[in-house]
Amino acid sequence: MTKRGPVLLAGVVFLLAGCAVPGTDPQPTSPALASSATPAPTTAVVDTAGVIATGMAAFPMVPGGTSFYDCGYDGNLAKCPITDRLLARLVSAQITLCSCNQPSPDRVVTAEVKGGRGIAHVQLYGGLLKLDLVVLPVATRLLVDDEMLTGGGPEASIYASPVQKPEPTTPDEGGTDVKPGGPPPQVYTTLVPVLAQLMNLDCETAALQMALSAAGHEYTQAALFALENPDTRPAVLAADGSILQWGDPYTNFVGLVDGLESNATGYGVYYPVILAIARSHGVPGAIGGDGLSARAIYAALQAGYPVQVWVETNWVRPRVGTWTAWDGRSIPYSLHEHSVTLSGESADSVRVNDPLHGTQYWISKATFEVSWRDFGNQAIIFK
Repeated sequence: MTKRGPVLLAGVVFLLAGCAVPGTDPQPTSPALASSATPAPTTAVVDTAGVIATGMAAFPMVPGGTSFYDCGYDGNLAKCPITDRLLARLVSAQITLCSCNQPSPDRVVTAEVKGGRGIAHVQLYGGLLKLDLVVLPVATRLLVDDEMLTGGGPEASIYASPVQKPEPTTPDEGGTDVKPGGPPPQVYTTLVPVLAQLMNLDCETAALQMALSAAGHEYTQAALFALENPDTRPAVLAADGSILQWGDPYTNFVGLVDGLESNATGYGVYYPVILAIARSHGVPGAIGGDGLSARAIYAALQAGYPVQVWVETNWVRPRVGTWTAWDGRSIPYSLHEHSVTLSGESADSVRVNDPLHGTQYWISKATFEVSWRDFGNQAIIFK
């Protein structure tokens, strides 16, 4: 549920500290063999293996995890395998290689080599985000010199003005859950503005802001978030990285709003806190809870009421678990915790106002219900 530019573990070693991209640097030569050894090349060779390795280095795996991030996730682009020209462009535009708000559960890199340069074709989020990285030899390394978005709109160099930032497409684009050509027949919809979250982990506040705005009450996300009383005490982790103890999202926002779920520096907040704010900020008749039925949610949508729900980011199916809050409560959690506002319903789908990308799309009820169940069927109905 994060917005662009997540913060990951401080001091993470990128590949091997001080090493070039694997397969592109010459191997050290034993002094005893120096006289007979072939001299080390002074220019890296652009080949398929090296181009793929460079693309993988641009989107490395989360240390100790199974998902993948932009190498500049923490704003430190120095560890990225990029040319000085590209570094200057990214810094001046205040962007990184990817506007990914959450780690991608998968990463596929293929390559082609043409005319002394390579193209690393990178696919993230199940192929929903596609990037072409232009790879060139610079001394003994292969480095990325340009990036082009190929899967979410017209191909555009990262040097284009204005900058074409690659945005992840909606999670159901091209999938079986989407109804081609628009929403399905016999739909019920209510007018809810589509807004994007402004802070890394503040999807719950943005979803609340959309529902309040639909009721005619305008508040900034900053003003609403200030009422969530963040508990910033660090989590207690097990050896495998699972969370043993942390704050209580039923009473406070847990962690740092600009933190990251994957390394337990930030998390989110559950329905009681958001419900209390909704009632005190213009929707006194709002109702909410956990253990709600899907039938109740769909009836509310048919009646024209926005509904805020807790689901997984991009509808992925990660491992779920529980931690013990400081107050002793057992907290169900997923490290892809997210909150969206539902604004429509049909026989087999719901319409989602997703603050992650500031998008609106339809997704099947089956997909929604599975993800919603991971958080105990939490919801707020804005009556």
